[in-house]
Amino acid sequence: MSGELWRICGLAVLCAAAVLILSRFGGEFVGPVRLAGGVLIFGVLILGVEEVLISLRDLFGDGSGSRYMELMLRALGLSFLTALCADLCRDCGESSIAGGVEMAGKLSIVTLCLPLVREILEMASAILALGE
Repeated sequence: MSGELWRICGLAVLCAAAVLILSRFGGEFVGPVRLAGGVLIFGVLILGVEEVLISLRDLFGDGSGSRYMELMLRALGLSFLTALCADLCRDCGESSIAGGVEMAGKLSIVTLCLPLVREILEMASAILALGE
């Protein structure tokens, strides 16, 4: 995945430079260049996700941790969605709305993880009860 990060950073810098240059000479191409840059970066990111999913499948492949993997992937998806939406709001100049989106994303992830926290506390209680 680190190779993809270099590609993503390179694409981001090139797109930012192109947007800066185009905005000085005429702003009509700035939007399409931003959109194309976002699509290219997302494409590179999607190609890198396969490696992560294969590693996760190897880690949780026996089925015992499939519930944990599902929880982790949901939380990861929520964090990506939250970041994307908040960044979009900030780009539109709405930083207060972006802050609200980020808070909602954090609360959603906490709510998603509460059953796991409860299970961990129950296991800790059971372990402590065995020691008595």
